[in-house]
Amino acid sequence: MVKSAPMSQRDGLNTSYLFSFGSTKNLSPPKVDLAADRRKSKEVAAELKAREATAEIEKRHTEEQMAAEKKRKAAKLKAREVAAEIEKKRREREIADEKKRKEEDIARKREEDQRLCEKVLRAYDDGKGSFYDVLGVSKVASQDIITKVYRYQALKLHPDKNESPRATEAFKAIGAAYGVLC
Repeated sequence: MVKSAPMSQRDGLNTSYLFSFGSTKNLSPPKVDLAADRRKSKEVAAELKAREATAEIEKRHTEEQMAAEKKRKAAKLKAREVAAEIEKKRREREIADEKKRKEEDIARKREEDQRLCEKVLRAYDDGKGSFYDVLGVSKVASQDIITKVYRYQALKLHPDKNESPRATEAFKAIGAAYGVLC
């Protein structure tokens, strides 16, 4: 059997103390590839920058979306306010128009009532006995027609409904004419 040279002679180092710990491979400092480490750190840095840029873009995009949504809501609100204002003005015009129509109707009714009073009183005062003219019917009118015309004119000429100053006189005149004719 061939004896090998002692360890210290073989490696040229005094490694006798290493036998209790194991091989010398584990104790040697690792080989560091600096170029690879630099490449790796540059890749990590580039990836971090890309993530930060993506996050910034997403943040700006979200802010732009929120601003656009805010503008849309403001525009909708403004449109609603404008529509409400237009509707309010339309309703005010309708109310004013309705009020004007009512006033015109009241004025027209007063005018008609005044004309009817004047017509009845003129026939009563001028004719002095032409009760057919007072009621406004022909001399050949039937009893039913005279009654209908009297009731219609009595409603129109009643002092509580007719605001004409001479409504009472006209009401008495058609009552007297109806009393004679029926």
